[in-house]
Amino acid sequence: MFFFFKQKTAYEMLRSLVGSEMCIRDSHNSVMEGQKKLLKPTENKIQISARREVRFYIFLAKIFMREFPEIELHALGEAISINVRVAEQLQRQGYATLTRIDTFTHTPEESENNRDQGRGPAGKRVKMVIKLKRSA
Repeated sequence: MFFFFKQKTAYEMLRSLVGSEMCIRDSHNSVMEGQKKLLKPTENKIQISARREVRFYIFLAKIFMREFPEIELHALGEAISINVRVAEQLQRQGYATLTRIDTFTHTPEESENNRDQGRGPAGKRVKMVIKLKRSA
């Protein structure tokens, strides 16, 4: 005994997903709408983290460059590669001009929490600061 099942075409598969995807998207957007706030930077420094993507920091840097003629991208350790890529993309796209790159060896200070938990100070890490000037 054999059973034959009709295979769905790509159109039928996509069409069936659209409804559920729209429901998820719409319910998420309605929750988020009450939480939107305008970003108004108070200083020209952006702390780059390895937890976010390059696109996020490029977008953030563009917002900061509306407010300040020069911005600084700060990164520690593994976030340095993201820092360099953000600066490179902003320069390639004509938004900014690289004015200075500084590197340091950052030694975190021993905090009360670390002593209380039996941990010593964290090891030395490389820090990079890239200064960009808004293009005219």
